Amino acid sequence: LYNYGLAVGFATKEYDTSYGLIAEAQTLFEGLGDDDGLGDVAWARANFHLALEELDPAYEGYLVAVDRYRRSGNEFGVGWSLFEAGYVLALLDQHDRAWPTFSEALRLFWGHRDVSGVVMNLFQMAGVARNLGDLHRSYRLLGAMDTLRKSTGVDLVGVEFNSIEGIDLDRL
Repeated sequence: LYNYGLAVGFATKEYDTSYGLIAEAQTLFEGLGDDDGLGDVAWARANFHLALEELDPAYEGYLVAVDRYRRSGNEFGVGWSLFEAGYVLALLDQHDRAWPTFSEALRLFWGHRDVSGVVMNLFQMAGVARNLGDLHRSYRLLGAMDTLRKSTGVDLVGVEFNSIEGIDLDRL
């Protein structure tokens, strides 16, 4: 139910249908005491809020997911939920709060050799550093990101989700 509900939401944008499926999955996960599954539910709902530009509920949902994933020991889930929470904080212009959130996510991604997470995280951290006025750090992070994306072929930063105003990836 969870996977289907998530797919319905992302593929069709029929969030009402998706929410119903996710709610059914939540009931099952609660009955099983499955914190990992409850983390998935919170993460899915947070992503739907983000897609609808409902930033405060998205951020709160990612925090719930972080808590559930930590309880279950799912560091992959913690990393991606922190990344998304940092992204929302950056959208809210709360860059001083986004930085440590991204930093923790980056440590988890690096520790698990999640190259896509490292590339995307470095890119977002470069934007945060720029917005905090640290252009030197911003360009160093962009250089590291660009080297990694070119050497691995993991190039997820050109999509709309990963764009920073004023930074042209083609000119790196």
